[in-house]
Amino acid sequence: MKPALVKLIRFLIALALTPIVLAILALLVINIVDWDKHRGFVAQMIEKFSDYKVDHIEGIKIGLLTSAEAGVDRIKLHHETGYGALKSLETRQTYLKLKVFPLLFSDSLIIQNFILDGARIDLQKAKVDPNAPVAEDDEDSSFTLAKLPSIFINSANVRDFNFVYAGTTQGEPFKLRIESAGVTAPKSDKPSMLNAEGKLSNLPFEVVGAFGSFDAFRDADAAYPARIKAKIADHALDARGTIKFRDGLSHFDVDASGPGLVKLKEALKLNIGDIPPYKLSFAVDKKPDVIRFEDIK
Repeated sequence: MKPALVKLIRFLIALALTPIVLAILALLVINIVDWDKHRGFVAQMIEKFSDYKVDHIEGIKIGLLTSAEAGVDRIKLHHETGYGALKSLETRQTYLKLKVFPLLFSDSLIIQNFILDGARIDLQKAKVDPNAPVAEDDEDSSFTLAKLPSIFINSANVRDFNFVYAGTTQGEPFKLRIESAGVTAPKSDKPSMLNAEGKLSNLPFEVVGAFGSFDAFRDADAAYPARIKAKIADHALDARGTIKFRDGLSHFDVDASGPGLVKLKEALKLNIGDIPPYKLSFAVDKKPDVIRFEDIK
């Protein structure tokens, strides 16, 4: 074999291997580096690529192999310009671990574990920055729920979550407090369970849900079962049905009842009319491009 041809083959092999070597080196850096020792760098990157000022950050954890994981023991930041809707954010502990390959190749978001402890999120009515460039409308980039991946949560735990929105039309802020919420992993004899309780402004609420197994979630031809029961003060809702993630189809039968909307609309800070005590049942059919309410009784 001619020396020139050998050199060409070696060059092509090296060229093909370069992205693989760089990817391996990047993974080694991500997984070996103690990111908590580089808090200043992480805070600098957050501030560089956003309009937020990091007031405090500690306990940084980052990992990436077949699963991606990231977390902090504490973070506090605020918006510097005042134009963003997110005014400030603070948490005691945040951790997220998810599967990488299903998100890349099957459009499925599989959350292995999620922890949120002692979080406070303050939102305000967003203001227009006069110096910001005017974005052109792009129909292809518009957001719709249909573009979201199908989501399966294996385990989650939320404690002492506080959400405040100060941009209501009534002047008083909307407040949501989740005292505790959790999703437990499904077992052979038990479905995946959701439990949550807290307060919506001054009204107590409770949510209980049951969902299908991970095998049912992965089966593209199967109808994934789900049931959610919610109670806010004296209002109750019971929704039960199935979801076909691949086809974008779902069907739910819903029962709802309550004593009227006076207290509920005050808690939600909505300017809507009142209705008398109600009790109704209806079906919800969702197709990729349309949602239909049927059999209203």
